[in-house]
This record gives sequence, C-alpha cells and structure tokens, in this order.
Amino acid sequence: RQLLESDERSATITAAEDSELLVIKREDFERLCEESPEIGYKLIRNISKVLCSRLRRANKDILKLTTALSFALKG
Repeated sequence: RQLLESDERSATITAAEDSELLVIKREDFERLCEESPEIGYKLIRNISKVLCSRLRRANKDILKLTTALSFALKG
C-alpha cells in the first residue's frame, strides 16, 4: 500500500550498489503525523517540494516534446 495514496505503486527502483532501506507503513506515518504535527508538516512539505520540482521538469519535457512533434509534422 502506498504512503500517500491508495493506488498501486507507480515506480520500480533498482539500486546501483548495496543499500540499506527503511520502510514506513502508512499507518505508522499517519500516527506520526497525528502525534507530532510539526514533524508531519515538515515531512509533507518536503515531499511536496520534490513533487513540485518533478512536475515542473515534466511540464518542460512535455513542452519540448510537443514543440518537436509540431516541427516534425510541419516538415
């Protein structure tokens, strides 16, 4: 189950080298946010920053692709 949404996971990752991973279950995350709102706020704020950055990058990539497609179709 996803941390912030209930859909199936949206990505798969492969580590390039040996790694140590930590997992936090949704229930534990929600409890942490309820018991320590300041920590919960900081976590959500940081997750939001990452998502906004990725969305901006995706928008730029989409603009580049649609521009390239437009030129290709005209030529």
